[in-house]
Amino acid sequence: SPTEDKQSPPVAASEVVEGLYEVLIMHNATERTKSLTLTAVAKLTLRFASEPAVLPRIHEIVEQYAGSMALELQQRSIEYGLLLGAPQASTTNAGVGDLSGLRNETLTRMPVIDPAAFAARRAAFDDEEGDYDDLPETSGTIGTIAAPTSNGANGGGGGESNLLDLDDIFGGGGGAAPAA
Repeated sequence: SPTEDKQSPPVAASEVVEGLYEVLIMHNATERTKSLTLTAVAKLTLRFASEPAVLPRIHEIVEQYAGSMALELQQRSIEYGLLLGAPQASTTNAGVGDLSGLRNETLTRMPVIDPAAFAARRAAFDDEEGDYDDLPETSGTIGTIAAPTSNGANGGGGGESNLLDLDDIFGGGGGAAPAA
């Protein structure tokens, strides 16, 4: 087809960074979306290392969330600021040491997962630990709690609620059920 033969024009580094910034400032973007986008912005420092004009903008975007009310965004911002060697982060964390090795390990592109190797590791895990998919439905946390019977075999007084038994958790004693 004609579209396969044509290559799309290259996108400028500044356009990529600004596109991600637009995602960060969207009013309806979730905190998870913003945290993943902040990670993508930080990873661009290695990809665009040969374009120094865009690096200060990346640092600025990362530092923008250092005072965020969303703890996840604040934590990522501060950690990425340290890794990127942002001026604000480096002055407040003197003595941290050289993070360049950690920076390269953290911000490099993740390798593609080999499906065959993943399936082999999963099979080995299932053989060692047991396959959780084959467990009966009643083996979950809720399934292990027996429902009260009508004759009070589970310690309940027939149809009465045993909520007063929870008092014993806090040292208040189980006490008798109030008279009806």
